[in-house]
Amino acid sequence: MGEYLLKLEIARDAAADALLADAGFCAAWDALAEQCPWATPLQSPGFARCWYSVYRGRFAPLLVISRDSTGALQGLLPLAVSVDTRQFVHVGAHQAEYQCWLALPAASGQFIWQAIQLLRREAPRSSLCFRYLPPGTPVDWLDDPTAQRTCLLRTYPRPRMLLDGKEIDESLKKRGNKCRLRKLRRLGEIAFSRVEDPAKFESKLDQFALFYDARRLAMNGLSPFASDPLKRPFHVEMMKVPGLAHASVLTCGDRVTSFHFNLCGRRHLQLNLFAHDPILGACSPGKLHILYLAQALIAQGGFDWIDLTPGGEAYKERFANAWDEAHTLTVFRSPLEKRAAAVRESMQDRAKTAIVRWNVQPSQVKAKLLKYTRMGPVALVKSALGLLSPAREAYIYWRNIAEGTAAATLAAPNQIRRDAIDDLMKYVPDDDGPTRPEFLSEAFRRIEDGQRVYTYAEDGRLLHCAWFAPEPEKELAGETLPGFELPPHSGLIVDCYTFPGARRRGLGAASLAAILSDASREKDLNRAYIAVPSESTCARRLVERAGFTYERSCLRRFLTA
Repeated sequence: MGEYLLKLEIARDAAADALLADAGFCAAWDALAEQCPWATPLQSPGFARCWYSVYRGRFAPLLVISRDSTGALQGLLPLAVSVDTRQFVHVGAHQAEYQCWLALPAASGQFIWQAIQLLRREAPRSSLCFRYLPPGTPVDWLDDPTAQRTCLLRTYPRPRMLLDGKEIDESLKKRGNKCRLRKLRRLGEIAFSRVEDPAKFESKLDQFALFYDARRLAMNGLSPFASDPLKRPFHVEMMKVPGLAHASVLTCGDRVTSFHFNLCGRRHLQLNLFAHDPILGACSPGKLHILYLAQALIAQGGFDWIDLTPGGEAYKERFANAWDEAHTLTVFRSPLEKRAAAVRESMQDRAKTAIVRWNVQPSQVKAKLLKYTRMGPVALVKSALGLLSPAREAYIYWRNIAEGTAAATLAAPNQIRRDAIDDLMKYVPDDDGPTRPEFLSEAFRRIEDGQRVYTYAEDGRLLHCAWFAPEPEKELAGETLPGFELPPHSGLIVDCYTFPGARRRGLGAASLAAILSDASREKDLNRAYIAVPSESTCARRLVERAGFTYERSCLRRFLTA
């Protein structure tokens, strides 16, 4: 490939550390990034130095460098070697959405192909993957048959949000968004602000991380901040780099409803890490945050668009008004390995298409597979039979909310908490219970439907959980109280469960007292209803002691899977 060879060198470990500490080299790196049209903030020396320093114990830096005849930098591939796997990764690893090389445009194809060849000689058993090549990254060098033998390129649409002030203002004035804003204003004045002080950002990061991990756990079973203790200091260090990060919060009074930690590109902002308070999910604070962020960028000036990044998530398509193309590039060790990967990815694409067609979340499929693979044969049979179990008798109870509530006694008084996300995050599944993603996904769905959750946690474990729906929708009332029409201005205690090992401690009585106490302060609620299994003497005794009166029985199907 090509008619001439560039002069390349590899700097690794201590030699790479020395270059990263050299102000002159970093200035040359920064200048090269400025001349490279496809460069992103994730290839900047500021980002790289933060990541290399924080993750130095897990990844050893490796820089592939090319200089011209005068010694000026003309190509740079910032990599690292995993201490555990000895595999090459792009700087930032999975925390870098865009992964590519920097080069002067005229030398780009020559540089990357020769760099790949050099790396193969250094580590023949290592592959190399670029998660998303930014749009505009030269890929014409892949037309060469030699490169095609081991390189696999795939194309993905990248949605963008061009900043149009009129369009954004009209979106905020839509009926749905105005309704969401009214609900949020009940909590206090809505304010959008940028967080520029690293110390202030660090003081809020634990709350941000909780929101972020909660949503990721519900989506795919991962908790990035909890599972990676270096992620927090990494983001703190990025905040200290001038011009790299753009952090912002949306608040209602003193309450943080959503946050963003994004990266500053050339006249655009790249979405990076963001989440919202799951308790306020019904108000879509994440959607409102993006609209307020767009308004702020227009007012600030210097930004023309927001990079929504590839990935195919539905919310990105709702905001997008322009698209271009990004790519993934994988360099395999052999042609055979490339062919096997191509077949595997084709099957995965078909599975994803089927999941979308069936309107099933991939996280739900993953959670079910995890649940059933960890169950033994007996548990699987019991689960299957449970799905076919007949309806059982349940007793419906009610009480007047205004009658007052008796003080509850429990081992740790006053610890029943309402809408505590950190308590829900402490859920630990047992053999027959839902997985953490299943539990959290269902919990957040209930919250977005308007239900309140009352919890008690101890020693890092969720021990009790109860759900209350003030004036529930007819569908929920029908599912919970089959055959019974809930009177107007009534609340429904949907579930009240104490985990094994924490029973007979008064947690159920305490949560009922907390629910009724909260409900008594709402003028529109008159009655509370609950249904308990007829065979559960303890449950019947609990609600009767709390002042509930038997209304009637119903038949309800209880699923065990």
